[in-house]
Amino acid sequence: MKIKVSAVLFFIISCFHAQEIKDKDAFEKCRKENSRRTCLSDKDKDGVLFYADACPYILGLAEYKGCPDTDGDGVPDKEDQCYEVAGSLENNGCPWPDTDGDGVINKNDACPNVFGPAENNGCPWPDTDGDGILDKDDPCPTQPGKVDGCRNDNCAQIYKEEDERIENFKKETKNVDYEKLTTSIIDHIDKTFYKDKDLVILTHHMLGIEGGSCIGKNPAPIYNYRSFWTIDTIKRLSALLKKNIALSSAYQSFSSPDISIEYNADYNLKNVSKFVYKREIKHLETLQKRLGEHPVDNYGMLMTRFTNELGNMVKVQYTYTNLQAGKPVSKKEINVTYQYINNEWKVTETKEEKVKVFQD
Repeated sequence: MKIKVSAVLFFIISCFHAQEIKDKDAFEKCRKENSRRTCLSDKDKDGVLFYADACPYILGLAEYKGCPDTDGDGVPDKEDQCYEVAGSLENNGCPWPDTDGDGVINKNDACPNVFGPAENNGCPWPDTDGDGILDKDDPCPTQPGKVDGCRNDNCAQIYKEEDERIENFKKETKNVDYEKLTTSIIDHIDKTFYKDKDLVILTHHMLGIEGGSCIGKNPAPIYNYRSFWTIDTIKRLSALLKKNIALSSAYQSFSSPDISIEYNADYNLKNVSKFVYKREIKHLETLQKRLGEHPVDNYGMLMTRFTNELGNMVKVQYTYTNLQAGKPVSKKEINVTYQYINNEWKVTETKEEKVKVFQD
């Protein structure tokens, strides 16, 4: 009887062990370092026996050999480089980046650094003719125009209406303090760009009024370079930048109500003034220049472009350039839009480009 009972017990235990040990190789490997009892235990109570558990002391899932998947992305924590954030197996458990934040991940984004819709593969819709109507909605994508994106040939009427609007604006705003606009324009000048320069050459360029497809006429603007460039502005800029100032022009003269100066014709610098506003002396002084030489070979240049637009807006483009003989040229642009709203000039938009470096 005892023999029968022992045989039955041996059979039951053998069957039990046979069921428990599903991976004999893993079990034998475990036994080399641990007791049989330990190898058949479940230390972390996750239902995966010690010998078969890749994470035997951490509660995990059987499908990942007893290891956890904290973020539930299907990549076990030990293989997941971002185990607290759900991601893709292809990207080692991390979410694909979306640098420009447009909802199109970088790997699918044809323009990963520029915001754009998914319908255009993450790129902004182009506006080839620059008329404010996207090519996809523009029946005339290469012809600027404000009428459904196509050219409006009724320019005479548009000019008449704009002339009337400007005249009315001048009457209504005859007490406007344009000095505040000048001060704001000066305040937006970068004071740190010309760190190692002793001289900054100021130059200006006048743009007309932008009015869609009707171009070529320049109605009397509200504010332009003649309004800005006065001797007082030059003095203020010299004090602000703590630099000596010379004047230049995109044309043949630097026309301003209280500035009348002569220019040296120069191939590279174009119409550079013979005079420089010396910070210490505080007046325009002759800029020394020998025949065939540049006035200086280490200087900064600041160009301002003024554009009067429909809607009582003045756009100012600041172009900063650092030049030194034999060294790369660094340059950046800042565009600031001022609009007259409720009897005040307000900044409505600012766009700044990163500094670009060009080989000389």
